Amino acid sequence: MRSLPAEDVHVRPADGGLELRFTAALANAGDGPLVLMPDEAGDCPEGQRHASQLVHRDVDGDDSFDPDRDTATRRFPAGCMVFHPDHDHWHFDASAGYALTRPGESRPVSATEKVSFCMRDNRRLEGERWADASEHYGDCERDTVQGVTPGFADIYDADLPGQALKLPDDLEDGVYCLELTADPEGLIRETDDEDNSSVVAVELAGQEASRQSGNDECG
Repeated sequence: MRSLPAEDVHVRPADGGLELRFTAALANAGDGPLVLMPDEAGDCPEGQRHASQLVHRDVDGDDSFDPDRDTATRRFPAGCMVFHPDHDHWHFDASAGYALTRPGESRPVSATEKVSFCMRDNRRLEGERWADASEHYGDCERDTVQGVTPGFADIYDADLPGQALKLPDDLEDGVYCLELTADPEGLIRETDDEDNSSVVAVELAGQEASRQSGNDECG
C-alpha cells in the first residue's frame, strides 16, 4: 500500500485551539489486491474482530493478478477490525499514521500513531496501466471483506473524523513536513514496504495553511 501525498490541507479551529486537516489516500499500485477478511482466528480487544489478509497466489506465473485464474490464497494474521462510531461502520485498525515535523528533524511536533480506515475502492488511479481496473470493494459492514483493488485508492476526505493533527498552541509560523504513512505497524504483507510514506511541505501562517509544491525542504 502507498500513501498518496496529502491534499486539501487547511487549518481549522477545534477544541479551543487549531488543527491541521487534510485528505489522505491509501493506494494499491501493486500487482495483487489487498484483501482483509474479518474472522475469529486471533485475539483482539473486546468489541473488535480479528482480520486475516488473503494473499492470492500467482497460479499461472505471469506476474499479474487475474481474478478468474489466481483464485488460490494463503491466509495471514493482519490485526483487528474496529467499529468506528463517528463513521458508523467497520474499519481496519492501524491503516495509516500521520506526523508533522520541522524540516530536517525526526521528532514530530504533532502526530497520530494509527488511524483506522474502511478499506475500499474509492477512486481509480491515473495512468494507462489502470484504465481497465474494475472496482471490487465498497462495503464496510461487520462481516464484509474489505480491500483495495490494484489501480484504486481508498480516500478519506479532510472533513471526516480522524483526518487532522492538533497544532500546538505555541507552534511558530513557517514550513513544516506533513508525512502520511500507510500500514504504520507493518501488519500487511506487501511486495515492497519502502513506498508506504509520502511527505509534502506545508507553510503555516496563523490560521492559514498551503502546500508548497516546489519546496524541497522536506525531501
